Amino acid sequence: MSGSEDKTLKLWDALSGAHLKTLPGHLKFISCAAFSPDSTRIVSGSGDNTLQLWDALSRAYLNTLTGHSDVVESVIFSPDDTQLVSGSRDKTSAWKSGPVWSFVQISQDRDWDQSSQVERP
Repeated sequence: MSGSEDKTLKLWDALSGAHLKTLPGHLKFISCAAFSPDSTRIVSGSGDNTLQLWDALSRAYLNTLTGHSDVVESVIFSPDDTQLVSGSRDKTSAWKSGPVWSFVQISQDRDWDQSSQVERP
């Protein structure tokens, strides 16, 4: 998987190097991406301050997660797949899973401020 300044995420065959699929959708460059622990989902972060979720098997778009006010620079699923954590130039934040993905922003003084919720696919 690779992200690019052309605003797309590209999937590649690791053995042959063949291009499999281009996933468009972000409005600015892709800065980071990760597979879920079971490799069924992909998340990408972007200069458009959003995260996008994809089904890795069907390669279908699932959801856009908003809440950051600056570039998303890192993203990872927790090993048990119950959380999605993203790092941004604004502050660190966590997407807690359940029936919805909840955007939880960690402030510098470590107080939690839940500011939005998005349905989990």
